[in-house]
Amino acid sequence: DYTRAQKIFEKASELFPANQQDDAMDALFHVGYDYNHLGEFSKAQPILQKVVDSKKLYYKDRPKTLRALGVAYEGLKNYSLAELYLNQSIDEAVKAWGAVNSNVAFSQGALGRVKIAQGNKVEGQKLAEYSYKFFAGRRKSNQYDYNDAKLNLANIYRDNGKFAEARGLYDALLKDIADDDYAGPASDFVVRASDLLRKQSGK
Repeated sequence: DYTRAQKIFEKASELFPANQQDDAMDALFHVGYDYNHLGEFSKAQPILQKVVDSKKLYYKDRPKTLRALGVAYEGLKNYSLAELYLNQSIDEAVKAWGAVNSNVAFSQGALGRVKIAQGNKVEGQKLAEYSYKFFAGRRKSNQYDYNDAKLNLANIYRDNGKFAEARGLYDALLKDIADDDYAGPASDFVVRASDLLRKQSGK
């Protein structure tokens, strides 16, 4: 229950003493992250901005926090700020762990969506493909993130008019959902996205 979890983290962030503000910032991050998940981006943005601006944030937590802030701005359709923070997330992840890591791949996937929204279909698709390929190479150890990247790329293929490529990825996701050990985005998200493809493609 994300709403209940969000309330717990929000309360927890108020309880940390002054010498544990890094823990308080981590709790606030989860509040903002959960608001993003609920689609309440106007609530997520100021919380995540506070965390990003805090000098108490542990440096290895900055990439994921910058990414979450970028996603909040994406949800608010402020694509210039979304692009800014997602690029910062990538830069900080590269500094911390090198060019090939999950934080970079996550942010590339989100930045791909932003580029598409800005009308840059070619770069947006390439970024989503980079993200998908990274997680495809690690799918045995992390099925959830692999399927999340697969759905993201399927949506971008669909919106770019690459209906056959999108259908292949949606069908693979729907087949996985039929299995008992599926791990990934909620099945109703996948079904709605697949149905939208049928409307857009006429098939």
